Amino acid sequence: MTDSSAHTPPGHTVAQQRPTLTRGQVATRLEISPERVRQLTIAGRLPYTETPLGRLYRDSDVQALARERETRTHAGPQ
Repeated sequence: MTDSSAHTPPGHTVAQQRPTLTRGQVATRLEISPERVRQLTIAGRLPYTETPLGRLYRDSDVQALARERETRTHAGPQ
């Protein structure tokens, strides 16, 4: 049995950690180009956190954007 807290930084609980994705991972998940992810980020449609490794996106934000895009796709022209 593995202790999941073994990889948790001191002072953080597992509940505080949120899965994050890179721009490439977001692009793959949404089936769009990394450039389109950048455009959505600049437009303020996809929140991110700036880190020393670059921008990281919360999985929950990516899922919300995917649902929004899916809703618009199925809604058809207005």
